[in-house]
Amino acid sequence: MRIMFGRILGELGSKNSPCVHPPSSLSISETTQMLYKCKNDSDCGKFRYCNSTGYCAKMTKQCPNLCSYHGVCKFINSNTGLPISRCEISSTECQAVCQCFLGFGGASCALSAAQLLQKVKLRQQMISSFNNQSTRSNFPQDVLSKASTLLSITQKLDELSPKDVGPILSAVKNILDSASVIGVGYEKLDGLLQSVDNVASVMNNNASTLFLTKILTKYASITASQLLPGQIAVESVSNNFRIFTKCVDGSQPPAINLSVPKSAFEQLVETDKPKSALFFYYNTSNMRP
Repeated sequence: MRIMFGRILGELGSKNSPCVHPPSSLSISETTQMLYKCKNDSDCGKFRYCNSTGYCAKMTKQCPNLCSYHGVCKFINSNTGLPISRCEISSTECQAVCQCFLGFGGASCALSAAQLLQKVKLRQQMISSFNNQSTRSNFPQDVLSKASTLLSITQKLDELSPKDVGPILSAVKNILDSASVIGVGYEKLDGLLQSVDNVASVMNNNASTLFLTKILTKYASITASQLLPGQIAVESVSNNFRIFTKCVDGSQPPAINLSVPKSAFEQLVETDKPKSALFFYYNTSNMRP
């Protein structure tokens, strides 16, 4: 797992691709560098390399921890799960995933099958215990504490299973309900979005997707209630979803240009535009999407 400090940019999540300092701006030569001939990687700019033909090319995505030498790295289409031959670091439609050797498991194949099973069961016990102890919060600090605890529980994707999706999303809903009642600032709820993103990585049915969408709508409602008409939209970018929330004056609806949110990293590497995002526009007269 890697840690990026401050304004260091790279792929979202635990990946094996490099992190870099962002440039103050992108020059024409930087954005078109992949068309140039090169002698070494330093001729090609960030997230590019000099290939065997002597031209700059975009790096491909890398599997976490090189699959711990207990598996092989494969590229798959994010929408179909089918194998593909190449997955550029700028693409939002593919992933680099480990195909573990027999007897190993986890995102990086770091655990034996027995170890992974044990950790999954322990994680399920933690989630159950959290939900059993969780009640409606009456103070902002209680809401933030629960959100932080839930994030720590959901942080290790290897140890989450599809069985955890329902309980975790229910916990997020309860925390959002409390936050809505007592007026917790939307900017303090980013940890909940991370928990939702984590659990979205292990979802495997449409019912869970519908539940997740309702939760993101609730988050957007809280966000919009704290915005004013004309105020800049709030964008949230995660591995599994994008959210665009804006408050508009219903009496004079403006022309709105739809633009799928991108992370700073995706803007830097000129990623292809993500295909889907959730757009929320709230009318000030009734505060409904």
